[in-house]
Amino acid sequence: MVPAELAGFGGGAKFTPVHRGPVRPLAEGYAAAWALLLTSTLTAALVPGAAWLVHALLGLPLHVRIHPAPPPTIHGTVLVFATNIRATCWPLIPAALGASRFAPLRWLIHVVVAFSVVSNLLPVGTALGVYGPRLVPYLPQLPFELYAVSGGATCWWACCDRRLGWAQLVWIGCSIAAALAVAAPLESWGTPHR
Repeated sequence: MVPAELAGFGGGAKFTPVHRGPVRPLAEGYAAAWALLLTSTLTAALVPGAAWLVHALLGLPLHVRIHPAPPPTIHGTVLVFATNIRATCWPLIPAALGASRFAPLRWLIHVVVAFSVVSNLLPVGTALGVYGPRLVPYLPQLPFELYAVSGGATCWWACCDRRLGWAQLVWIGCSIAAALAVAAPLESWGTPHR
């Protein structure tokens, strides 16, 4: 006896995949971003001369002492928010436009998204490895920005695996914007200043 819910799958019936929510891929992407960040932190902390190597390869100036941030302003906070939105939400645009349907374009965007994630996380992880706990007071925004960096990339990769609906894309975009709306004031006002 065939259950009633499976009876429609015989013969010429079409199977349409169920779109799952974006929460699980976002959580997996967030965990992967933390793993990448911590790996680069441990590598920089354990490799002798990592600060000089990073300075030479990435052009990342790691100094002997940490320089406090300039005094915060509302204008500066808005600029931080706008810059972070631009840097983290851009993968939602090709996802919304359906770029994942075209193989050459999909692979090009894969490479650019991966480069974007690594270029956003590697300097932070390296700086944490070089400076250690002294840098932590300057990073109260890190969990929120890390979610935003991983969220945009995860959205693109989830669209390539299965098509996300417009509602899910909008939900992801709003969740990234909300995380960055918390991160920008923390970065501007919650860090040590001159």
